[in-house]
Amino acid sequence: MPKRPLPRIYCDVHIKPGAIEGFRKQQFKCVRIPESKYRDLDEHDFYPHLYAENALLATGDLNFVESALKNNYRHAGIIVIEPEWDNEEAADYAELLATFVAVYIEDEGKHAWRRRIIYAHNDGITVDHNTGDEQFYSWQSLQ
Repeated sequence: MPKRPLPRIYCDVHIKPGAIEGFRKQQFKCVRIPESKYRDLDEHDFYPHLYAENALLATGDLNFVESALKNNYRHAGIIVIEPEWDNEEAADYAELLATFVAVYIEDEGKHAWRRRIIYAHNDGITVDHNTGDEQFYSWQSLQ
């Protein structure tokens, strides 16, 4: 059975080139928002369009992520890349997070990542779903 095509990832201004390389290693097509049709818009203005395209958003805008969770935004999926990570850390974490997303989409279908936010932190990886579900994977369990 052929692999399911993966959605595009739109990368905001906070995303370092290393993170884009990490996403691409997992076969995602990446579009830098400053070079896209959404270049003059804020995340709050274009995330509904990404939902319609079934395109993911990679962002380091933690205020937007917090707002998306708090206000239950309808989005196609968000990958959080911490803005303080250097280029190499961003590449490694982006590749790891993209692996989670790709496997989930391949197993569950092209819309499976909708309304999910994935991020790495000191204790491991968390996937928040706007429905209130949360999945946590400790670094120890991922070894």
